Amino acid sequence: MFEATRLAPIVGAVMLTLVAGCTTGRVDGVGAAAEINASICPPEAKQPITGDTIEVATSGPLSGSYAIIGQSALAIKAYFDMRNDAGGVQTVDGPKKVDVKVYDDQAVPSKTQSAIQEAVEQDHIDATVGLFGGAANMVVAPYLEKNCVAQAWHLTALEAIAHEYPFAATLSTYSDEGQVLAKFLAEREPDAQVAVLVLNDDPGIESLEGFKEQAEELGIEVVAEETYEATDTSVKSQMTTLAASGATVFLNLSVANVCTQAMNGVMQSSWRPTVYFNSLCNEVSLLAAPDAAKGLTVYRSQYLENPHADTPAMQAYRDLMTENGLEVSTTSLLGYNAAMMAEATFTNAAELSRVGIAESANNLPVDPPDGIGYLPYVRLHTKASGAALEAYAVGQWDLSTSSFANNLTEPIPVS
Repeated sequence: MFEATRLAPIVGAVMLTLVAGCTTGRVDGVGAAAEINASICPPEAKQPITGDTIEVATSGPLSGSYAIIGQSALAIKAYFDMRNDAGGVQTVDGPKKVDVKVYDDQAVPSKTQSAIQEAVEQDHIDATVGLFGGAANMVVAPYLEKNCVAQAWHLTALEAIAHEYPFAATLSTYSDEGQVLAKFLAEREPDAQVAVLVLNDDPGIESLEGFKEQAEELGIEVVAEETYEATDTSVKSQMTTLAASGATVFLNLSVANVCTQAMNGVMQSSWRPTVYFNSLCNEVSLLAAPDAAKGLTVYRSQYLENPHADTPAMQAYRDLMTENGLEVSTTSLLGYNAAMMAEATFTNAAELSRVGIAESANNLPVDPPDGIGYLPYVRLHTKASGAALEAYAVGQWDLSTSSFANNLTEPIPVS
C-alpha cells in the first residue's frame, strides 16, 4: 500500500515544480528534424575524456520551499556512488568513475543557470544528468547546446526540449502522452464524449493538443473544455460546467491538489464519467480523494513501475534509497531512472567525449537497460529530435493496492 501521508507532500511538490514557471511559449519549428552538428562545437567538446573519471553535474532544490525535490538529484549521486564503489561504469575506454556534482538551485531558474554555468566553465563537466523541471531546462538548454555539453535524460517533458536541442535527451513529451490516452480511449469507448480540465501552461496545453489531434483523427469528440491558472485556489466553477456537459469521459489534465479537487468535484455531482490522467496526476491525488477512488474507473498513461512494486528492479531501488537516507517516492525514482539511463549512455558511447556522449544518447538500443524499472511493453527509440519513448503502458486504478495496474494493455504506440 502507498504511504499517502508521507508521499503526498513529495509528489505534490514534484508536480508543482514541473509546471511552475514553465509557460515559455511554443518554440517555432517544434517537430522539425534536429541532428547533432559537431562542426560547430568548441574543440574541447570533441576531445576524449582523459583520466579515470567522467565529470557530470545535476541541479535541484536542496534547500528552500521545494527542498524535497532535491531527492531526484541526490538519487542520481547515490546511484553513481554505488557504481563507483563497485569499480565504476564500463566505457569504450575501460571502467570510469562518475563524479556527480550536485548544485542547489532552490527551484529558481536563474540559480540553475548560474550553477550550470559554473559547472561547465569552472568544473569542466562532461555532461549534465537528470536536471529537474521545465523552467530550469528551458533556461539552461541554449547554453549547454552552444557549449556542446550532453544533457542526459533531463526530467522534463516539454516539446521544445525534446525537439529543438539535439544535445538534450528526454524520455517523454506531454503531447505524446496525450496521443496515447486518445488511442487507448478510442479502443475502449469509440463513441466517447470528452470533457477536459487543463492547467493553462505549457505541459497542460501540450498534453491537450496531443490528445485533441489524435482524438480528431479517431472520431472522438471533445464537448467541453475548461482551463485554470496556477494561481487559482479553486476549480469549483469549472467542474460544475464540465459536469453539466454530460460527457462520458473526464480528461483530468490538472496538477497536484487541483487534481484532488477535481476528483472530489466529480463525486459531489451526479456525474460519473470514466476518468483519464496523464503523468501530472497521480496515486496521491486519488488517495487524497478516497470517495473518487472508490466510485470511478480511472486510467493513467505511465512507463515506470510503482516505486513500491514487488519486483527486483524496485527492490534494488528501494534498498539504495534506504541506504542513503532518501525517500522512496516518485521524485527519487525519476532521478534513479535518469542515472541508469545515463550509465547506459556512457557505456554505449563509441567515443567518450561530450559529443560522443550526446550521440550515444541518440542511439541507445531499443530495449530499456536491464533492471531499470520500466513497465512491460515500454519501448525506446532514442533520436536527436523527439522523446525516446515510442510506446507507453496505460494502467487502471486498483483500490486494493492503491496503485495503477501495470499490465493492463498491449503497448500504445506514439504516432
